[in-house]
Amino acid sequence: MKTIFTLFITCLLFLSLSRLVALQTEVTLFSGEKLYGDITQETNDAYLMTLDTTSKKIEIQKKDIRGISSINYTPLSQYIVLGCAFGNPGILMPVIGFHYNSIGIHLSGGADDSASRFQFEVVWNFVNKITFTHGIALAFGDSYKITRYQEFSFIQTEKSKTITDTWRYAGIAYVFNAKVFYFELGITYGTGTYRNPQPMYQIGILHRFNRKRIASPYTPITRVESFPQ
Repeated sequence: MKTIFTLFITCLLFLSLSRLVALQTEVTLFSGEKLYGDITQETNDAYLMTLDTTSKKIEIQKKDIRGISSINYTPLSQYIVLGCAFGNPGILMPVIGFHYNSIGIHLSGGADDSASRFQFEVVWNFVNKITFTHGIALAFGDSYKITRYQEFSFIQTEKSKTITDTWRYAGIAYVFNAKVFYFELGITYGTGTYRNPQPMYQIGILHRFNRKRIASPYTPITRVESFPQ
């Protein structure tokens, strides 16, 4: 278990560092229009570009390009998230949250006659694109699970027994949200019935509402290519 935990933390650190060096491309046309995304292919006369906003692939003729800049992509946005997810201890939970820039908070929870879980998260997104986001979350929560079973004996009548497992925890998790698909996997430490550490997961749908930019997200840096008209 310690080895798994070490690998998990290493992956989170790697993703965090990759966020710091991630670059996008800004293409400025002679018409004044600016396009943002990733250039995936180059020919003698054109570039093939995947647009950041729609993920659409387009071909841009070099004769139409005024310049190309490498940029550090840091979108500033605010939006509400709402959805539902299935997670341990085996229940369906509504999820609601609010994001401002790269920081967000999530509240999730649910209960039935045999289990419950309520959780609060602070989320930091490494990448915050219109098409997807991913990052890490610090989670704090409380859960319980009730197990009922029947006990039989040759000399006694049948007995019904109940076992209640509890878990109050804090943990760290990787969070991924593409379109409406939502996935979270992490590790928790806490007090209760279970031994430390314990896995934590959520999988479901999470929609981002009213997502909008509130400032220019692009800062030109390093390389610039110019194409004379």
